[in-house]
Amino acid sequence: MGAGNHQVLVLDEVHEWNLNLEILVAWVKKRLLQDASFKVVLMSATLEAERLSQFFGGAPIISVPGRLFPVTVEQPQGREMILDVERLLRAGRNVLVFQPGKKEIGA
Repeated sequence: MGAGNHQVLVLDEVHEWNLNLEILVAWVKKRLLQDASFKVVLMSATLEAERLSQFFGGAPIISVPGRLFPVTVEQPQGREMILDVERLLRAGRNVLVFQPGKKEIGA
């Protein structure tokens, strides 16, 4: 069986439910009924797996345990967030920065 015989759609972050995702999941269900070779993988750290499994006629659920890491919340110490991030990186820290919107992310 060649690679051309397989069709797999992978949807990640499914917990971020919105109208576009809802329509896509409905389309996927219709497609699965039409084509047995079509496969879908729905992924999310907080997925409502039982409900989606039922929606897809008892589809199997694969659970992969995650790992937890300690998180320290720090407020910016100065006016320049980039300087704060550089300081933390030089100290050997991992940094995750949350911004309130597109404007701030692009700045």
